Amino acid sequence: MKDDWPDVAARNVVFQHLLGRVAPAAKLVLPREIPHRRRLDSRTSKGSVTVFFDQGVGS
Repeated sequence: MKDDWPDVAARNVVFQHLLGRVAPAAKLVLPREIPHRRRLDSRTSKGSVTVFFDQGVGS
């Protein structure tokens, strides 16, 4: 089983659909170049949060 999406456009459609079900006003914004360390920023009317993901090799 692969750990990546073979079709990035399909991945984006799925992510936007799922995100829209949780937060209808949310927008999916993806940079073209994604570094090893991933960052997830989330803002709501109650505040904001930043989560950093690292696969275990330097951050």
